Amino acid sequence: NIVINLIRTTGCLVVSLLVCLIVGFSKLDGIGLFLVILSGVAMGLMMVVWLLSTQYAQVILVEVFAMIGGVIVPLFLAPYLINGDNVSLLQWIGAFILIVALFLFSKGGDGKKLTFKGVLLFLSYLVITAVSMITQTCYSYYSTGSSEDFQLYTFLFATLTLIIMFI
Repeated sequence: NIVINLIRTTGCLVVSLLVCLIVGFSKLDGIGLFLVILSGVAMGLMMVVWLLSTQYAQVILVEVFAMIGGVIVPLFLAPYLINGDNVSLLQWIGAFILIVALFLFSKGGDGKKLTFKGVLLFLSYLVITAVSMITQTCYSYYSTGSSEDFQLYTFLFATLTLIIMFI
């Protein structure tokens, strides 16, 4: 439930803070700040939508949607977002396997009927996961901040998002 995810993100926030205290903080630039806010909010929403999605289908199907959002969408967008980044044949094969897995797992039954609301939740989960992964990639290419700062602020905004949704 949301409380467990809130505890988990708070724990990650504390660990990230300790790491930043040890290695030092870097100064976030404007694009870095935008990306960490977007990443943190996406992470918090991703946890909530995952919980809701599992009420409508098998967990494995929800996870396949996460893989599509976290792997395939960024894979297709990477050449447009990052100059010089190309998609290899092996990556295309992996994307194809994920799509085949989606169809195979969607045929399995556990008694849960896929409703319109379930499909909307899956698509939301796919988009939110894609946003989360794309922000991580873009941060490493476009921001001057450190990866430790990215993790710290991502967990901070994820925790704040969960607190707002819990209230």
